[in-house]
Amino acid sequence: FEGTATRAGVNMTTLYRRWGTKEALMLDAIRQRVSAKVPIPDTGSLREDLLTLVRSAIANVSTVEVNAMIRVGITLSPHESVVANVVETFWTDRLAVDAVIVERAIARGEIAPVDPEFVIEAVLGPPYFRLFVTRRPVTDDFLVATVDLVVNGLVPHQGTLTS
Repeated sequence: FEGTATRAGVNMTTLYRRWGTKEALMLDAIRQRVSAKVPIPDTGSLREDLLTLVRSAIANVSTVEVNAMIRVGITLSPHESVVANVVETFWTDRLAVDAVIVERAIARGEIAPVDPEFVIEAVLGPPYFRLFVTRRPVTDDFLVATVDLVVNGLVPHQGTLTS
């Protein structure tokens, strides 16, 4: 808190009064950043909304500071319950926010009812895997192919045989 208070030009008691813990401050800072850098799109199309979301999410996590923060979270979460709680709380909240994209598509009749968070995980998972596990490039073509794969799995196809 001390370093943050100094950089912000406020007294440490101000931070404690507002956030209570450094974890609460960290979670709020992460939420604010993501809300600003990864807004929830509303283009009227599931495919376009998911593409816009994944493009802005990957642009955000590809920055040096956010990439480092995620790597620290991945590394420390299994060993530090405080970090694990921040990571879990952030993703629980964020997936619920992102789910609006899928809920709108269901309401429009674009897709059948499905678990919205599962769809968001299916779209964000592959690029995150490339960034944080295999370190292979995450190109726009890859993002488009990932979104298309997910959307094509959700949209009913003409001429599909059903039993």
